[in-house]
Amino acid sequence: MIREVRVSDYRSAVRAIKRGAARIELNAALSVGGLTPSWANIRQTIAFAHAQSVPVIVTVRPRSGSFIYSAAEVQIIQQDTHMIAQLGADGIALGLLTSHHQINTTQLQQILTDLPPINLIFNRAFDQINNQPLAIQWLIANNFQRIVTHGGSLNKPLNIKHLQEVIQWSHRQIEILPSGGISPGKVADILKVLNLTQIQVSNIV
Repeated sequence: MIREVRVSDYRSAVRAIKRGAARIELNAALSVGGLTPSWANIRQTIAFAHAQSVPVIVTVRPRSGSFIYSAAEVQIIQQDTHMIAQLGADGIALGLLTSHHQINTTQLQQILTDLPPINLIFNRAFDQINNQPLAIQWLIANNFQRIVTHGGSLNKPLNIKHLQEVIQWSHRQIEILPSGGISPGKVADILKVLNLTQIQVSNIV
């Protein structure tokens, strides 16, 4: 089982790894859903985690609120993704949408142009997409490794039924990572029901 833990800084990453985290998602400002962390935080977290053979995924999100970004914000995201790849992160988690609640494929392709090899993860912006089967096909075709999803609104419990549908649509060609409001005590049951081997939590005991 891979238990990925969302953390907000280097200190939290160290604590999570010492408590058994198998993978880290590094953010800033988890209180607003996670934003791009500082480069120094990224560098130090990667150094510690890699010494323990723990991969680090870095969130790339320039602000809180919607996942609909201006041209200037896309340039910020592009610069951040390239720098994070150069710092040695194992993956980047990001999500960009259109005003019609679809993946903004034009902006994403701009961001990924000439990006050094790195795992691509689509974040929980996925839960706001109208046509998710089509989105999954695009993510597979464009070499995304993983989708992070709650199966619906974070204001509601984890939507197991919808997650099962997402897994079916994926045809196991892209990893599905359940996330959001998952307590450590429920991890085993959720993985068993969904027939998955990885999950994301925000704390670990």
